[in-house]
Amino acid sequence: EIGQTTTLVMLWLFNNGELEGGIPTEFGNLVNLESLAIFNTKVTGRIPSEIGFLQSLKIFKVENNLLSGALPNTLYDLASLEVLGIAGNRNITGSLSPRLGRLTKLRELYISETSIGGSLPEQIGELTELSYLSVTGTELSGPLPATIGNLSNVQ
Repeated sequence: EIGQTTTLVMLWLFNNGELEGGIPTEFGNLVNLESLAIFNTKVTGRIPSEIGFLQSLKIFKVENNLLSGALPNTLYDLASLEVLGIAGNRNITGSLSPRLGRLTKLRELYISETSIGGSLPEQIGELTELSYLSVTGTELSGPLPATIGNLSNVQ
């Protein structure tokens, strides 16, 4: 069982149209995981809240799948996270939490082609390491927060 492979550091599953089902909650047991990427598959369902147990996680990319629902609040507890990619999952909904500002090591944020709505939280300005921000094709609306001016590294 994958959840018992606690020494695993990197898990990338991609470009596989036969890969289906949800992200197993047992992934939360992979406490040494630094990189989890699942993209270009038929993976469905919600991102499990157990992802928040992965305190060593630096890269979390689940792009171009069939994921749905809101982002779990536990995602914002990943203090080591440097890359967050959920782009290309049209059925991911909700809004970005003000807790986004807790991800102070975040360098790249990809939420394009999702149904994320609302406005960018003011706390986005706390992501001073951010160098890439991709939000095209979302449901975001409203004015840009003034704090976005703090993102001097964004290209």
